[in-house]
Amino acid sequence: MSAIRGIVHSLTAGFFIMFISNFLDSLGVQLGFWYYQYAVVPFIPASMPWNTSLLPVFVMFLLQYKNISSPYIKAIIFATISAFVGEPFAVWIKLYNPVNWKYLYSFPIYIILYLISHYYSRISFQKNIE
Repeated sequence: MSAIRGIVHSLTAGFFIMFISNFLDSLGVQLGFWYYQYAVVPFIPASMPWNTSLLPVFVMFLLQYKNISSPYIKAIIFATISAFVGEPFAVWIKLYNPVNWKYLYSFPIYIILYLISHYYSRISFQKNIE
């Protein structure tokens, strides 16, 4: 039962991150904080492959890895790698162009996203599994 619980927790967090990251990314583009130079896959927003694969998988990995570790430490790891490695890499490959945005602005947002997804995954479906 513990393995099923872990999978459900991870998938719940992954879906949450997919939904929220797409929403926040669209909001940032609409507000002019950044833009994408080209579409990675035709007919879908340029950020969709990244928001529906890299971020959720990274969160799900952190949730599964050392399950008893502090979520705050994992949130800082997630935020650091996402904001200071992932975003500069996207700029370097000329996918993403921050106009009125600094990587440092993303850092607390990634921390909050991870913590919400962590706690949401722990609360969600808790009674249904037990």
